Amino acid sequence: MVGNDRPAERVAWVRGSLLWAKRSASDPGVTAVVRRRLGNAVARNRIKRRLRRIAATSPLESVGIVLLPQKAAMSAVYSDLMAEYERLLTQLAAQDPQ
Repeated sequence: MVGNDRPAERVAWVRGSLLWAKRSASDPGVTAVVRRRLGNAVARNRIKRRLRRIAATSPLESVGIVLLPQKAAMSAVYSDLMAEYERLLTQLAAQDPQ
């Protein structure tokens, strides 16, 4: 059980070379989880801003997504991040049992 007596759900990460993504069971927005080992605060905030911008401008629906950038994402070109984001969202949509 987790927190408020809900059973914990195990959701698999969809892995890419720049980002990992999974569905969020509780948060309706896009959440970027940036680990400290990826760089200093300035670098971590920069990747979070870039990911928020990508999520806001993407034509794909990005509701309830958790993003985990990898080390390569810190120096990646914006267009590469955008392509990876859209590819991962497409894979997540294919996984959804609807």
